[in-house]
Amino acid sequence: VVGETGQCYDPEICFGIKHIPDSEGYAHSLMTSDEGAVYISHPTDALPYAIRWMSKTENESAAGICLPSTGEHLGYKNAKEKGQIKYLAPNGTLEFTLRMGWLDAPDAEKMKKKIEKLI
Repeated sequence: VVGETGQCYDPEICFGIKHIPDSEGYAHSLMTSDEGAVYISHPTDALPYAIRWMSKTENESAAGICLPSTGEHLGYKNAKEKGQIKYLAPNGTLEFTLRMGWLDAPDAEKMKKKIEKLI
């Protein structure tokens, strides 16, 4: 549970996730509440990782539930050593679709069950 009274993350919480994609090649992330969930889905072929970042102090309360990425949050040198740096040729392009938004409680529960089947 994030954001409980009295919680303080100092420093913030930040970690990388390597999702297991569904049959369409998409990863799914939720941040749930009693009313539903914030949802994001991203293609793992273009963006194989995600960063989750949370900050809770006296002055701030924020969360990046899923920041799709090509590598982890451990810096350029680490990403280069692990082969996570991606390059585009000059004038090159890369296109992909992110799916995100709010799911009401019933749809959030359906997505939660879908995610649980992947792990």
